[in-house]
Amino acid sequence: MNTRRRFLHLATSVSTCLWLAIANIAVAQSLDGPVLLVASPDVEGLYSQAVVIALPVGGNQHVGFIVNRPSKHKLASVFPKHIPSRKVLDPIYIGGPDSLGTIFAFVRTKGHPPADSVRLFEDLFVTSTPKAIKGLIERTPNKARYVTGYISWFEDELKAEIETGFWKVSVPHADLLFRKDVSALWAELISRESHEELVSNQYDAVGAGVRASY
Repeated sequence: MNTRRRFLHLATSVSTCLWLAIANIAVAQSLDGPVLLVASPDVEGLYSQAVVIALPVGGNQHVGFIVNRPSKHKLASVFPKHIPSRKVLDPIYIGGPDSLGTIFAFVRTKGHPPADSVRLFEDLFVTSTPKAIKGLIERTPNKARYVTGYISWFEDELKAEIETGFWKVSVPHADLLFRKDVSALWAELISRESHEELVSNQYDAVGAGVRASY
């Protein structure tokens, strides 16, 4: 079964598929490792102003989680019979259109990671097994970011989107997943990317002028 098909079956076998797909992620700034994707200003629809952490899963395929889409729902509304879920203050975030309804829990830790979790990069871990998530909610309810759904890309599909200018690519940081207020996150990142591009273009222009003078 290929990687994309495994992810499409996350609703019924999330934990096994997730671990098989991303257990061997290597940190890098290219698409061979985790990257931060910032939607270009002209992107409309589902991914308008989206900020995404994307990860390779083999075969030049990728999965990603939108980090700045808080929903109107909390865990207590999803698990009404689970009393500890009422202690979770933050809303559930919408990670993408695939497997909506499946809950992922992202945790930062330098100590012991959650049971059945996978390290993504830095000190960021993710788990999706019901037992592990229940344990997190009961022990440290507000130490995790709870996300439903994800984005998936076919072979070389993400590369093609980047080449067409759909996404701006940068280095991911775990703290972006845990910002309390994400309303201005896209604007902040797109402004930074635009500034870096401007500086780079000016540097290239100066370099070209120097070369032309010789």
